Amino acid sequence: MRQGLRRGLSKILREGSSSKGCLHCAGRRGPLTQSAKSEDEDCPGARHATGLSHLLSRAPDAPDACRALSSAQPVSAPLLSVPLALVLFLSLTLTAFLCPVLTAPAEASAVIHDVGDVLANYTSQLDGKLYFASPTGYRWELITDINDSEILNKGDGSFHPFSDVLVEEALTQASYPLDTIPIEVFILPYPRRGIVESSASPGAVFLSPGVLECSAELVHFTVVHELGHIVHRHFIPDDNSELWQRYKELRGITDVSVYNAAAIHRNRPTEIFAEDFRFLFGSALANYSGTIENSSLPLPTAITGLRDFMLSLVDASGGADDVTTSVSLNSFPNPFNPVLNVSFKVGLPLNDSPASLTSGPSGSLNALAEASSTGSSVSSRRLVLRIFDVSGRLVRTLRDEELSPGSYSAVWTGTDEQGNRVSSGVYLLRLEVGQEVATKKVILSR
Repeated sequence: MRQGLRRGLSKILREGSSSKGCLHCAGRRGPLTQSAKSEDEDCPGARHATGLSHLLSRAPDAPDACRALSSAQPVSAPLLSVPLALVLFLSLTLTAFLCPVLTAPAEASAVIHDVGDVLANYTSQLDGKLYFASPTGYRWELITDINDSEILNKGDGSFHPFSDVLVEEALTQASYPLDTIPIEVFILPYPRRGIVESSASPGAVFLSPGVLECSAELVHFTVVHELGHIVHRHFIPDDNSELWQRYKELRGITDVSVYNAAAIHRNRPTEIFAEDFRFLFGSALANYSGTIENSSLPLPTAITGLRDFMLSLVDASGGADDVTTSVSLNSFPNPFNPVLNVSFKVGLPLNDSPASLTSGPSGSLNALAEASSTGSSVSSRRLVLRIFDVSGRLVRTLRDEELSPGSYSAVWTGTDEQGNRVSSGVYLLRLEVGQEVATKKVILSR
């Protein structure tokens, strides 16, 4: 269901009939900081096989100028024999019919910032140049002139931003459980200097415009590939050597002299992961080419257990973002408008827990609370529950008090300390109990 305007500072995008999640655009001003390039922006080259004529950093007369997959071109229908064309047509028809049954859409929550929102809330002029500032704290100059020397492929002489409708489709049709990952998607009006192609950093996707009209295949392909980067950064960050080793063994890329972070683009484990993700969980449009970037590797569908491994990452995370040793934090609904219900539990620090209270049924939080209320030695703890925006600015303090171990709740109605309504966007709940901290990202959708 689609509500509101297609363009503007705040809108709700379609909720798929098979998805409980929500995709929406939200206008919110990000911080303007010193220019910097995130180490997570490690996918800057013109790489993802989406039609070579589209790519900004590929000159038409420079076949080696980019790492894009040359084999990832749509099959030209006139070249097919009639029987083969008929088979292909029937295959695609059956796929379209069966896909809703075999692969349920992801329950994704994502904030989509369209071009109007980006220009209105995330850009500024300085010394005659246009700058884009992301909520992650990084700032880039935008290349507004297609004749700039950094744009090797001039295309038709104009920049063509991605369609927000197609971006929404790509997100909702990805068949991976993305509901636990806060994602912001920025549809850029112009490419960034130094990173002219689309890229991703933790929790954020930056979609660069094309130099020709962007096809549905291009949009789906690019969006889902970048989602793959979001997934591995969220569930298996670079320092999780155990999970990465399992993935590399499963994929057959354990030779570090060939497959490493400094290797050519197609041999980087993170890029192989993102391509595997696109191939296994993207829509038919995202996989229109039937190939992956590294053609020397078997297709992901030929690797027994690869899909199951990727799906298991959701459970393997164990809710680490929400639960610490003796503190837990939950909220609902998410997205919300305008009331957010927050529930949290406060226990004892593990190293201070009496043996009589930490074993068996008597060790439950209810038992701890009961013991406290009856005058046992269980002491209260200082608790602070606050809400921040993505720039780190304090928005509201919901609780700041001494509490005994037990279960509690709070409500946020989308206002700041002065009672003013805050804008739609992503916010961070932070629960501090002593030295323990639990955080959760929530989305306000007005």
